[in-house]
Amino acid sequence: MQPSNNGAPPDAREQFLNDLARGLSGEERVLLCGFVGDPGTVPPTAWRPRAWAPGGRVLWGEEANVYATVGAFRRAADGTYRRRTETFAAGCALMVDDVGTKVPPERVAGVEPTWRIETSLGNEQWWYMLDAPERDAVRFDGLIRAFIAGRLLGADPGMSGITRVGRLPAHRNGKPTHRGWVTRVKSSDGPRWGTGDLLRAFGLQIAGRREHRPKLPTAEALERNRLFAATYRWLEQHSVLKRPTPDPSGWTEMRCPWIDDHTAGADTGAAIREPAPENDYYGAFRCHHGHCAGRAWRDLTEWVAEQSAEQLAAANNHAPDTP
Repeated sequence: MQPSNNGAPPDAREQFLNDLARGLSGEERVLLCGFVGDPGTVPPTAWRPRAWAPGGRVLWGEEANVYATVGAFRRAADGTYRRRTETFAAGCALMVDDVGTKVPPERVAGVEPTWRIETSLGNEQWWYMLDAPERDAVRFDGLIRAFIAGRLLGADPGMSGITRVGRLPAHRNGKPTHRGWVTRVKSSDGPRWGTGDLLRAFGLQIAGRREHRPKLPTAEALERNRLFAATYRWLEQHSVLKRPTPDPSGWTEMRCPWIDDHTAGADTGAAIREPAPENDYYGAFRCHHGHCAGRAWRDLTEWVAEQSAEQLAAANNHAPDTP
């Protein structure tokens, strides 16, 4: 049976999307995806994005999970819209997920969101709509990462990345544990924010990249950098990396080594980070999937070492005997 909640006004989702897409131009589009059922068990094809522009229809009814991107995207070379870093056009909102459960409310207290969407009982997404689209991908990504580092103590409840999505109001939360909860608006009259205003309000600073990076202070740090380069080369040589160079924020998308643990085997959400002051020049690994929540750089390097050892053992087993 569905929990007792009032849902949201029928036009809440259109109001929300119009607010999210304000200031977009040309073929810049917010992307939506929707499906009926448990998000944890649907096939990857269920997450197919559909472009939305002001005046457009939301194709799914209340019974579906429906998500919107935090940014806008342009057409790919083949004319389709894809939720990819390379087709990113503009950031539209900073979305803080899981306020009330994974994110204690005091971490965001005093900085009023534009919209609060209750996605399950006692669990909210706080949307800080930008007063103008942020078309600098590095700056938008930096805002998100600065918030995670400064307000969430480095813990990432699934909100990092410029391609992330959040739930629309007035739609079902299909996770079995929420028993068909209909997402609803808790408030929608908060202020819009500039990127700089949000940084000041939260007391944050975007970490620079490749800007007068200080010399590595110790021989140990130099060794860490060398080990990262060796790991990166191994991943590249074994076709684990999805792109030849990092994105503007220093992350390179890759295939997750633990993809078999992902729901429906989804090949998304994993990336490797080049050495930087914020990771003590070790390098970093992340994967957005819940099964990989506790995995980090050490887990990746241990996996690479295990794979290398297995390959060496296999090569030795097939080597001809020598006198």
